[in-house]
Amino acid sequence: MNEETIIIKLKDGEPLNVCKQILTKDSRMFRYLIQELNYDELDLEDFSSVSVTLFVKLLDDKSVGDLETAQFREQHKLGHVFEVVWLVKELKEWLECRMEKAVTDEEKLFAFEESLYIRNKWEEHELMDGFMCRFSGRYNYSFVLQYMTEWGKLDLDVVQIDLMLILGRCNTELFLRIMLMNLENNKILDKNSKYLLSRMDLTLCWEQNKDQFFELCEKIQDLLNISAEDMKYAFKLTTEAIKSASSRSTETKERTTELRNLNKYSELWSGCETVNSLTDAIVGNSITSMFEVVEMLLVVFYENPPTTEETEAFIKFMETKCRDKHLQKVSRQFLKIMINALNYSPLSQRVELISVLNEITNNNQLSSHHENVTLNQDKLIAVSPGIGQRVISSLKHFFNRDESLPSGTVYKYHFSFKHPAILSQCTEPGNCGFILKYCKYRTQGTGSVNWLHELCSDSSDYTGTGLHLHDVISASDMYLSDTWSGNTASDIRVPVTAGAGNMSVFWWGKWLPDMTYWEYNEHISELSYNVSDYVVAKQD
Repeated sequence: MNEETIIIKLKDGEPLNVCKQILTKDSRMFRYLIQELNYDELDLEDFSSVSVTLFVKLLDDKSVGDLETAQFREQHKLGHVFEVVWLVKELKEWLECRMEKAVTDEEKLFAFEESLYIRNKWEEHELMDGFMCRFSGRYNYSFVLQYMTEWGKLDLDVVQIDLMLILGRCNTELFLRIMLMNLENNKILDKNSKYLLSRMDLTLCWEQNKDQFFELCEKIQDLLNISAEDMKYAFKLTTEAIKSASSRSTETKERTTELRNLNKYSELWSGCETVNSLTDAIVGNSITSMFEVVEMLLVVFYENPPTTEETEAFIKFMETKCRDKHLQKVSRQFLKIMINALNYSPLSQRVELISVLNEITNNNQLSSHHENVTLNQDKLIAVSPGIGQRVISSLKHFFNRDESLPSGTVYKYHFSFKHPAILSQCTEPGNCGFILKYCKYRTQGTGSVNWLHELCSDSSDYTGTGLHLHDVISASDMYLSDTWSGNTASDIRVPVTAGAGNMSVFWWGKWLPDMTYWEYNEHISELSYNVSDYVVAKQD
């Protein structure tokens, strides 16, 4: 060995003779061991020989390249232990790429398990939060079923069970089935089954699947070696669920049709320049969604940044309103987009606003991965006087002042969506869903122009569309947001959320004054539908 190299002892096989510079160039830990402590050999026998050899190669190449999935965890661990910042960063991006492409249950499992490992081992939540944002709004029946009855059968912890409840969202049949499968051939109420039973909304399970609910009760009673304490606990939970269901109001929630009135939005935004005025708007029911609240914080923090005490009081006030179901919770993906955009703002108050948005993100009372279903439009139809009906790709032409469609044009957004309250197989022709229309009209008296988004509730609007509307669908459960994007000085494309249309974009322009080439994205209509009354995970 010469002074330029060092020996690395391996778990098995011949030691490696490695150039010191390869190790020390990007690793503070290797510099400390080799240059300050003068180690002449390193013991890496805690890692497999294959992993250490690959680690050295990655350090030399300074690129992850075509890494095999089986090597990800060990390389991430080595990167963390020896503080190789670029490697940890590239491996994070590598896993995010796999997450984006995950389609099969096996691909989802790999992304989930590695994100969970990083969360638990290094207390880094970003990848796990990213997984939940990406997949909690999708159909995960087979993934959750296999994870809880096969892959995770040996020793699930409470974190895993809670995450699976979020991913399963509104499917009471799924979790009752999991309970029944896990109790099959069992003699006791094991800890996983007991915890899952305590975390499920059993009242909702009873309302939606009485036969399975009774089958579960019988299965628990038939457990041969169940303790008296566990039997009493299970009996208490199930009987309370049935009593709670019988006492629930049978009144149907009144349907609303108005979704977004741009004139009202304009008045609301101009009147909410302080935390107190925003609070008054919530109390007066002018604001019914945390989506609106977080967007209007752009105005508040720009005009009159609140004190720490005012912010704390406002957070507590919003918690009460969300707990009482007066405010629809905001999705964490929506918040993530806002926070990312604000990181490019030159304004000093962005630090305080980002801090508040992060606090909302981490507050289960105010935000959620799974209590909103994210819907994208099936198609957009323009109905124009003299032209008739035609499908268009977006409303981009409208914002570019394209006059090809005459005044009086009505835009109709088609959404396929089976509401979780529709339990049985729907027998109506076509798909369950709804249509929103966006129309321009003149106000009587003043003659001023306004644009209105509203839910089509007349059956004639659905003739020939392939969609049909159920009574449970209401505009009060919807939040429609557009996506705009602009270029930074370094030519990075940054998306922003725009729930209030041009009003949102106006305020984003104030927060991002250096942004250029603002553009209305092609896929304009992302709708968040509130299903909080139908999620299986018990709400604290």
